[in-house]
Amino acid sequence: MRRLTAPGLPVLATVQLSAAAEPNEAGFEDLLLKPAGEAGERGAELVLFPGYLGLALLGAGWRFEDDLRRAADLRWPYIDACARVARAARVHLVPGTMVEPGPEGLVHAAYLFSPRGEILARRLQVHLGPRERSWGLTGGHALEAMDTPWGKMGLLLGSDVRYPEVGRILALQGARLFLAPAAHAAPINSWRQAAGVWREAQANQVYAAEACLQGELGGRQFGGHSGVYAPNEITQGETGVVARAGEGRDLLMAALDGGFASRIRRYRALDLMAWRVYAREMPLAYAHLEGGGTA
Repeated sequence: MRRLTAPGLPVLATVQLSAAAEPNEAGFEDLLLKPAGEAGERGAELVLFPGYLGLALLGAGWRFEDDLRRAADLRWPYIDACARVARAARVHLVPGTMVEPGPEGLVHAAYLFSPRGEILARRLQVHLGPRERSWGLTGGHALEAMDTPWGKMGLLLGSDVRYPEVGRILALQGARLFLAPAAHAAPINSWRQAAGVWREAQANQVYAAEACLQGELGGRQFGGHSGVYAPNEITQGETGVVARAGEGRDLLMAALDGGFASRIRRYRALDLMAWRVYAREMPLAYAHLEGGGTA
């Protein structure tokens, strides 16, 4: 376990696995419980799983293009199973993501559960591409950091990680750790992946963790390497990498408790920015898009 120095942040476990088809709650619960339980036994306080993992409840033979609406009936089985896993493993849990009903159609959602199985937060993906819209997904309309026992954290869902405004807004709201339950299309482009969560850690001077889905789900292949990232200056070799997964199933453990807090107080990148200029100019820069946006 690699140790850094940021008091007040959790011992974090990042799980990389395949979404084996689990057409019932018991099978899905087992899929989560083994790695979550192992992480808890090794001292993890917060466990992050990959994106789209809840769709394993759809079983085998379904396709994103044709069958995603079936997930609308599985919201509560998913929530109930995740709550039981959080209680059994005695950890805070981000159990990947799920597709569920929203006010305007289907939404891509992520939850944070407490060790007592309570829902502490629910966040929606805001930015959607043409393919996701063709599946019937609709975007959320809010960006809000989560309150946790360790302070504020931010969730980055799907393509939201490609939009710098998302991470910056969460950082300005006080988030010190970004969590990204990810599902990257395979074959993976390592440069494209680095331009996501790793870049967010550097741009906003925060910790960031990414859990990557592996293998086939819904007729599509997924891949990528899970990782835990931090600002370059506080990592060995200034790589910005705290821990990085290999191929296939993996469990990363990171205790985020080193010299980061005191060092970031001495060098606060956000305070060096010309925020008064941004506050004046950015509303004007975006004003011409009013009426043509998606939020």
